[in-house]
Amino acid sequence: MQANGFDGKGIKIAIIDDGFLNVDINPAFNDSRKQILDTFNLVPSVGGIYEDGSHGACCLSIIAGKLADEFIGSAIGSYYYLIRAED
Repeated sequence: MQANGFDGKGIKIAIIDDGFLNVDINPAFNDSRKQILDTFNLVPSVGGIYEDGSHGACCLSIIAGKLADEFIGSAIGSYYYLIRAED
């Protein structure tokens, strides 16, 4: 997709899930971390958005993950809202 110019540039994507474990420190998100526009934690009683729940991080990796010579997500040019709504 990237070879044909499709990288999600200018698109805003909201991911609503159980958390985004280690997205703030995982090297696969080094390039896309600056494109996270905001985070929301709708269940603060179970921890921070980056402290628990890996399913959201897995979904984000498909969209925004990037590891040189290994993997490039399908929408690495997009902007992201990360929303924790499940415990």
